[in-house]
This record gives sequence, structure tokens and C-alpha cells, in this order.
Amino acid sequence: MTVPWQYSQLLPILLLLATTHTIVAADTEQQPIALAGCPDKCGNISIPFPFGTKAGCFREGFEVTCNYSFNPPRAFLAQDSTFHIVGYGNYSANYSGLNYIEVMNYSYAPVELLDISASTSELRGYGAVRSDCIDGYSKYDDHLVKLQGTFLGRNGPRPFLLSTLRNVLMGVGWNVKPKMVLGGSIFTTTGYMLACLAYMRYNVLTNGTCTGRGCCQTSFPPERDVNFTIGAFSVTFEPQKLSDDNDGMSTNSPCSYGMIVESSWYNFSSEDMFGRMVLANKYPRGVPFVLDFAIRNGSCPAEGQQPPQDYACISGNSNCAKAASGDGYVCRCWDNYNGNPYITNGCQDIDECHHPHLNNCSSGSICKNTPGGYECPCKSGMRGNGKEGACTENFPLPAKVAVGKHYFLIVGVDKH
Repeated sequence: MTVPWQYSQLLPILLLLATTHTIVAADTEQQPIALAGCPDKCGNISIPFPFGTKAGCFREGFEVTCNYSFNPPRAFLAQDSTFHIVGYGNYSANYSGLNYIEVMNYSYAPVELLDISASTSELRGYGAVRSDCIDGYSKYDDHLVKLQGTFLGRNGPRPFLLSTLRNVLMGVGWNVKPKMVLGGSIFTTTGYMLACLAYMRYNVLTNGTCTGRGCCQTSFPPERDVNFTIGAFSVTFEPQKLSDDNDGMSTNSPCSYGMIVESSWYNFSSEDMFGRMVLANKYPRGVPFVLDFAIRNGSCPAEGQQPPQDYACISGNSNCAKAASGDGYVCRCWDNYNGNPYITNGCQDIDECHHPHLNNCSSGSICKNTPGGYECPCKSGMRGNGKEGACTENFPLPAKVAVGKHYFLIVGVDKH
């Protein structure tokens, strides 16, 4: 097929424009999140600075271990500072005393990551599910307990704290009272900060709700009302007594569960009530919980003050803010910018015009992106401001109708 001469001259220009558009789009999509020369992924998990997997790629306290024995690889917080203690114990149905559990064994496990958000200074990790199961088929049998505790740093800077806004304590069982104990020790069964009670009778359950019948949950009190930070915690239970059995429920529902979990993540199902170790088998890697992270060994510089040499908020279009919990500060991109404020040029302008849900330009206007915002000028022949209201035509419809009538009359007169 022969291409006309004028079109053949345009072809290289069109190809160049298409290539340029592709490069710009690719640059936008591949905005850097890590330091130059540092890996920014571990399997399916993005690793933004201040986190990193290699020496020189992370800030102190933010090291991530990428375990390539899994396919795809999995990311974990470095175990020397942040880890779970997971163990097993048992107690008799005829227990007495406070420390009723005999710990059989325990081990240390790193916190596996689900994702990291540099823009919100949060990360999500997998947390263990505590369980208490009758080790048999009668309420008179002993109980087998899965123990769990979490430490969020012991030595040096401790950047991670449990988010009291994004997590809840939940319990699942026919008669269970989970407790969250500060300290993280699996050997502690007394003293608690949070608790809730789940009770069930005659299989009266409602899927999708957690209102106390088979499932309970409780939120943390606002930090402004209670002066605390949570750097270590464990989940324990009020032990079940022989007198607690109700209509033989312990036979059909032998296990109870407790967990610190991301708010609104767990959707209660009656299937989780019946059978052995149902939740543990359903979520073998654990359930998601949210941690706040911050630069703990510093604070935001006062206005006009020179930032310290190790200041973390190095991107333009960013600012410093007090940490959501605990001491220290976090970095935030300005409004209408996104990206990683912890690296140079990490905060980039959001093009609201490419995302209709981010702009409110009315019909009759044209969206034009600007640094840190956008404008909505009206189209040619219209007036107003499409961002503040509707654009109206300079020549309204009644005037057009009137002109049309006059034109018709003039044309009609000329014909006579």
C-alpha cells in the first residue's frame, strides 16, 4: 500500500509524539521511591526509603530482610529489633491460680510485611492469632493454647509503634474474653489494657457483624485521653471454666480466638466458630495489623530554624509533622502532591485532570493542571469559572431564538 506523500511526512512526527507520551507516562508511573541504586521491591512488596534491604539503602532502624526462599520472595522487618514470640502451652480444666498456663515451647519469628506507605508513615504486617482449644471432645479435657506476643523494638531507635487508630482487639468464640496485655510477654496472663466479651447461645449468630454474639471487638481509647504508646503487646484470654459450658457448645465449638487486627478487615462468619483451629488454618500467615513509624530521635525544626544534618524530610514540596503516636516526627507531601517525602524530589504534583474524581470542573469548562492544583477555565464562547460553578454561554438561548426570529423575518421580507 502506498502512503500519500503528505501523510508520510507526518508519520515521523506522530511517532515521536507517541514515544514522548509513552516516556512521560512511564516516568509518572515509575516515580522513584528508594535511594538511587537501591532495590525498591521484595517480591510483590514495594520498599520505599527510609526502609531498605541492603547496607546504605535504609535509615537506622528501618532495615528489611528479603527472604528469597519463598516464591515470590517475602519481606520481613529485621528480627533484631522487631519480632513475634509464638509458643504453645496448656492448662487443666480444673485450673486454679493466676498463672494457670504451662508453657511447653516458644520461638521467635520476624514480622512479615504486607505493604509500606511512606506517604502516610504506616506499614501493615502479619500478626499472630491467639487460640484456646479444648484438647479433646469434652469440657473436662485439658486446653491447648497458642501463645503470641509482639515486640516492636528493644535496643537503639524504635521507629515502630502499634497504631491505636487503625487496629482493634477482636475475639471469636462461643464464650471468650480476649485481653490485650502491654509488654509482649507470652508468660503474662494478668493485667490488661483492653478486653471484650463474646458469648453465644443456641447458635444465634449474624454473619458480617461483631456485636458480642460469637464475635466481639473493642477499640483503643483516644491517645489524647490516655498517655500511652504501645511498643510491645500480647493477647491473652480469660480462661474457660467447667461451669462456663452452655448447652454443650464446647463440643461443637472447641476453639476460641483473639487477635489485634486492622479495623474493618475481619468479617465475622459463623463458619469460623465450628471446628478446630479454623482461623489459624484460614489465615496461616496471620492477620494484618497496622504500625505507625516515625523518626523518633528528633523533632520538627522551628520556623526559620536550620534543619539538622540528619533531617529526614528532604523532598521539596514536603513538610514535617508531629508523629501520630509517640515521640518524633514524620514527613508529609504537601496537599495535591504525592510520593515519598523521605527522598530527594520524592513529592510530585498530582495531575488532577487525568483523574476525574480528583477535580470538580463543571461541564463547559476545560481542566488545566497547575503545580499544586488545577484550574477550570470555561470553553470558548462561555463565561464563568468551571471550578466555582457552571459555565454559561455568552449568547444565551433566548437571545439565539430572538435573533433567529429576526433573521427569519428579514429573509421573508427580502423574498417579497
